[in-house]
Amino acid sequence: IMAGAALGLGVLCLLLWVPIFLRSAAFSTSIYEWIEAQEAAQLAKLETLAADFDELAFDNGRAQLRLLRDKLEGLTQVLKRRLDSGEMTYGRYLGMAQEVYGAALDNLHEVAVALRSVSTIDPGYLQKRLGELEHERQRSDDHERELKALRDRDTLLEDTNRRVAQLMAQNESALTVIDQTSAALAATRTEQGHATLDAETAMAELEQLAGRAGKYAASR
Repeated sequence: IMAGAALGLGVLCLLLWVPIFLRSAAFSTSIYEWIEAQEAAQLAKLETLAADFDELAFDNGRAQLRLLRDKLEGLTQVLKRRLDSGEMTYGRYLGMAQEVYGAALDNLHEVAVALRSVSTIDPGYLQKRLGELEHERQRSDDHERELKALRDRDTLLEDTNRRVAQLMAQNESALTVIDQTSAALAATRTEQGHATLDAETAMAELEQLAGRAGKYAASR
């Protein structure tokens, strides 16, 4: 019985401590330290990805990198004008935006790796040689083996391009949510560090996106 009472008291203390900690300076500091660490890591990743996409001549990747950074900066500026940077709400919203941004960079990292894996496949040569072999009236065993190898390579290229398109589309969705969140915050007023209903709705969508991004990253 005493053990149960002690456990109950411990749970009660924890429940009382959590909301106090959430409002504490220590918690506020931890959020901003986490955000700063995220920004430093993301900057290094940004530079690496920019170099990768230059080497791979993948203009869409470079464009998304620029848009992601610009939109995150835009949302940050709107947050600064709508909320006190010392408020917990500001840190929470900025943290969610950083999560979404980080997940989008992770997607672009996967894009770069995928593109590099097939960068030595020449689609022009593939199609030309496939056309030649497929029009052969009499094909030897060697020709059949070559044809199969070419088709396998062509399938690999198609699958990779499909995956790249999927990842890029996920990022476009993230860009749209960031835009919608910025617009909703800009169109509303805040009182005592709390966003109004429309802004809260927009941030809830951003939070859901951040949650999905976290689950995706964990399963990858």
